[in-house]
Amino acid sequence: MEQLRKYTWLIEKIRMARKISHKDLSDKWERAVDYSDGRPLHRATFNRWREAIYSQFGIMIDCQRTGGYLLLYIQSGGDRR
Repeated sequence: MEQLRKYTWLIEKIRMARKISHKDLSDKWERAVDYSDGRPLHRATFNRWREAIYSQFGIMIDCQRTGGYLLLYIQSGGDRR
C-alpha cells in the first residue's frame, strides 16, 4: 500500500505540472516528508517507479529534452514508444 501512495503522488505531481524536470520533481519529493523522509528522489528509483506505474496502471511517463533540460510528462493516449 505504501508503494501505491508513492506512485500516486508521483503521477499527481507530474500531471499538475504538465511538464517538470527531474530536479524540480526531486525537490518536491524531498519536501513531501510524509512520503520521502526528506530524502531526494534518485533517478534510478524514479526509473523503477516509472516502469512499475506503466506496468500496473498503463500510465506512461515520458521525457522530452528541451534547452538542456529533461522534462517529464504524462503521455496522453497512444502506445508506449
